Formats: sequence, structure tokens, C-alpha cells
Amino acid sequence: MSQAPEHDTDPILLTLTLGCVVGLFCAFWLTVQPDPLVTDTHYLPAALEILAGMVTLIASMRAIWHVTRTRAVTLVSGLLLAAGLILMTQSRSLVPVIYLVCLLSLAAWQLSAAIRRPEQGRWRLAAVGVYFGLAMGVNWVAISMVFLAVAAFFVARLSAGRRRLMTSKRGIPVPGISLIEAIVWLGVVPLLIYAAASLAGISG
Repeated sequence: MSQAPEHDTDPILLTLTLGCVVGLFCAFWLTVQPDPLVTDTHYLPAALEILAGMVTLIASMRAIWHVTRTRAVTLVSGLLLAAGLILMTQSRSLVPVIYLVCLLSLAAWQLSAAIRRPEQGRWRLAAVGVYFGLAMGVNWVAISMVFLAVAAFFVARLSAGRRRLMTSKRGIPVPGISLIEAIVWLGVVPLLIYAAASLAGISG
């Protein structure tokens, strides 16, 4: 008699712990090694950048978990990302690249979770659209990720062979969501948020 396959346990606690450790290390680095060429000497902006770095690490690990469902891969990927100087340097940089990376990481997390848990697909895709729009507000180059997400959804749904391509809610990548609705969440919502940010004068 064959046994049911074992599933790895969700490493959510270790993910949060690693994110906090990286944040504490960056905060310590800020106090012992001030450098106006690298570090924002104002502590509130620096704290926000460190927080964005923590969120980037956590969101990236959550995305990897939803894609692989493998505890070891998730943890090793997180350790490699945390050990790299790029994330820690950007968390203390005067250039707000870390905010762009943070928002795109959050979008990747929600998109991978929507694919893994289609019953939560609608609100997660809506969150992806919001994060894309905010990322475009930081730097308009994030629009390339919007086109990529819409194109990937289109190709995946096309490969499912549905007769009503635009309106069918069956098939990958997110069953229950039609292609039209996906375009709204992944394409229209980000553009509306970016337009609102531009009108408000807060876009990058």
C-alpha cells in the first residue's frame, strides 16, 4: 500500500526570524559605520529603508515557498539573499531602489500565492495590481513587470486551450479568474495608481 507523499512544513516562522535578524544587523551597521556616500544619515529615512529591506527578504522567501513548496530551498534561498551585500547595501542607500525592489517582491509573493491558492486568487491579484502601481510610482521602469505579468497570464490561459479565451474562468494559472479580470487587476489597476501618483506629484 503506497503512502501519501509527505509535504514540507511552511517555514513562516524561520522566514520572519531571518528577516528580523537582517533588519537588526542593518540597524547595527548604520550606527557603527556611518558613511554619507552610502548611508542616509537621517535615522527615520534610514529606518524606513531597513524596514523595506526586511520586507523584501520576507516577501522573496514567501514567493519562493509558494513556487517550490520546499522548505530547504526556501531557507537556503533566504540565507543566500541575506548573506549578499546587495540587499544590505540597498537597505542603507540614499537611492530609494530598495522601495522598488520591496514592492516588486511583495507583488511576486501575492502572484505566486494566487497561483498556488486559486480560492484566494481575486484579492491576491488585486494586491499584485496595487503593488505594481506603487512600484511604478517609485520608478516607472516597473511597467515592464506589468506587461510581463499580463503576458504570462495570457500565455498560460492560452495554453489551457479554453474555447472562450477572454471570459473562461477555467484553467491555469489562476482558476476562477477570467483573462479579462486578470487584465483589470494586473494591468488597469497599476496604471490607475501610477496615474494618481503622477497627478499628486509623488511618482519617481
